[in-house]
Amino acid sequence: MLQQIMKLHPKSTSLHIGADEVYMLGLRDESKQWLSVPGQSVHQLFCSHVIKVAKSVQESSPNIKLIMWDDMLRSMTPETFKGLLMPWRARCKR
Repeated sequence: MLQQIMKLHPKSTSLHIGADEVYMLGLRDESKQWLSVPGQSVHQLFCSHVIKVAKSVQESSPNIKLIMWDDMLRSMTPETFKGLLMPWRARCKR
């Protein structure tokens, strides 16, 4: 679906991938199986999904800057996503 969106907007320089309010993450059977491996956490599951999405987009559109909501990152320690994600804070002028 992201590939289709990018084809419809070829001049875009950024893409918002959402990833907010995923509070039910880890409750489905597939997630539970992934989490049953010792050392795996819901935070790691979230980051692994975001990384898969990011790699997919970057392979087809390397100049696209990805944007996502940060609410799922707020409860993580910086070590969880160190080297994987770059938190960025912006303020809008009113």
